Amino acid sequence: MSPLLEFDAVSKRYRRRGALVLDGVSLQLEAGSLIQLRGGNGSGKSTLLRLACGFSPPSAGAVHRQCRALGFVPDRVTPPARMAARSYLAHQGRLAHSLIRPDELADRLGLQPGLDAPLGELSRGNLRKVMLLQCLLRQVEPVVMDEPFAALDTAAATELAALIGERLVEGTAFLIATHGGELAELGRTVVLEAGRLTEPPAEAGPVVAIDLDCAHPATGLAAVSTADGHRYLVPAAQVEHFLRTALAAHVRVIRLNPVDPQAGETDGS
Repeated sequence: MSPLLEFDAVSKRYRRRGALVLDGVSLQLEAGSLIQLRGGNGSGKSTLLRLACGFSPPSAGAVHRQCRALGFVPDRVTPPARMAARSYLAHQGRLAHSLIRPDELADRLGLQPGLDAPLGELSRGNLRKVMLLQCLLRQVEPVVMDEPFAALDTAAATELAALIGERLVEGTAFLIATHGGELAELGRTVVLEAGRLTEPPAEAGPVVAIDLDCAHPATGLAAVSTADGHRYLVPAAQVEHFLRTALAAHVRVIRLNPVDPQAGETDGS
């Protein structure tokens, strides 16, 4: 199956002789996968997201999209101040033919003072929640988000990560730029430095070997084929989420074994 979004040796500069903001970036985003893009200010994250959405053309290389609709949550936005959040979401829902009602998701994210408040009266954190809702309510893929956790309280940030995990199980793909590692356990993390992509250094720590009867539908971890399925080496901190999403997708867990970091082998089950 072709990736939903593919960067093929993409470079970007804003002036003919200006510095490269992106330099030979190649990246593939497939259905049901998540790529978390990390990097400091000025690293090129927002530029890469703009190219992903088609808002700006590459200077070299190509961006390929195999999708009918793409969702986007920008870092900052100025919505119509007098429009109520509910009316704004209803308008966005009609544009995207959404069948999802916003009340449940608004409650999960803790939107205050609620959907009937004018957008201009919302705090930055609650306005961010509305922008997230307008994307999560729509049946689109992939979803591109620029710093979605910015200005969110702890409870809302935790709930957003859970919502993203649920959508991954359903097959939605995400490309998300963040400063932190909030979504590391949900997919692949790449680092953008001076316009070039690199992989983050591996973190040492306890690892659990988990055997499944088929491929996990929502993880960026690589699998090794076994006689009775697929084996994943999962960092201990990610095991709970890994198992929860596997079971939600009706994937059967065959066995779990802790990995001996010294011997590189698993203990008895």
